[in-house]
Amino acid sequence: MKKILFVLIGSLLLFNCKEPSLPLIAKQENHYNHQIFEENKLPPRATYFSFETAEISNKEESKRFINLNGEWKFNFVKDPKDRPKTFHNTHFDDSDWETIPVPANWEVEGYDYPIYLDERYPFDTEWPHAPEDYNPVGTYRKTIQLSEAFLSEDVIIHFAGAKSAMYLYINGRYVGYSQGSKTPAEFNISPYVKEGNNVFAIQMFRWSDASYLESQDFLRMSGIERDVYLYSQPKVYISDYH
Repeated sequence: MKKILFVLIGSLLLFNCKEPSLPLIAKQENHYNHQIFEENKLPPRATYFSFETAEISNKEESKRFINLNGEWKFNFVKDPKDRPKTFHNTHFDDSDWETIPVPANWEVEGYDYPIYLDERYPFDTEWPHAPEDYNPVGTYRKTIQLSEAFLSEDVIIHFAGAKSAMYLYINGRYVGYSQGSKTPAEFNISPYVKEGNNVFAIQMFRWSDASYLESQDFLRMSGIERDVYLYSQPKVYISDYH
């Protein structure tokens, strides 16, 4: 009887010590809403970089620059309903995911296929809605180590081009949203990053309501297709020049 009691108590203790279930991502609907183009994105600005000294002329030589190009963990699904829902959590297990180079179009890397059209849309149209059943989703994850010195200033993430609709999460927290694939997107991520390891997670939809305006005469491809990097800058700085 005592043995049975010990087994029951042990089972209860193990059950209570289990890690709680991970929270799901907030419902992602911005890419279906033609009144939303961005969320928490910094305003467009003139191109510049804040160097530490006048002697440094290449941003890649600056201590304020961290290149995020390279291999990222990657998951791909054709149906948005099958996309990962807890990918943004820091303790999410992505060990069985493949890797993809950034920048790159995922169609070039063997996921889905490029489409060339000069007149029609590449999906069944029901303006302003993007497709809901066949709308491929790429999910990216990368762990970046940041130093105390780098975090002493404002930290900005820069996407030179990402197509078509992108949701950004850092360390399990939602940062913001962007669409408009051929223009840069920047976010001030200072409140979300910390000294040591930081998990950057991105979920990207191939088509959005922006795809109606981005239907020009060229190959339709998707993904983080231009450079991605972090930079730090003084907390007091010139943000734009007209």
